[in-house]
Amino acid sequence: MCGSPRIRQHPGASTSDIVNLLRAEAEEAGDVTSICRPAFAPYWAKAGVGAEVLPVPAGLPCTGLWATLSEHCARTPRTSDRKVVLADYDPRLGYLSVCRLDTAAA
Repeated sequence: MCGSPRIRQHPGASTSDIVNLLRAEAEEAGDVTSICRPAFAPYWAKAGVGAEVLPVPAGLPCTGLWATLSEHCARTPRTSDRKVVLADYDPRLGYLSVCRLDTAAA
């Protein structure tokens, strides 16, 4: 059972802001698994927080995050304290969107 999601929108975020915002998210959450588009994965590497990154498969532009989340939850033990962070960035609008889920059993 997932707890309530924690959603954050960061309007006006530049590409240079993304690394710092992801680092702050991971430092607050602890161990995280990030689910993101493949082009977004390098931002997590630059954040230097050791996040497990699960890029979504190609060909699933709108449902890739959710399909990957479903597969991840199905194979992850309910005793894991690792949080899941769904993240994406729209460079045209300058929005970084982050949704953090606690997937551990209550």
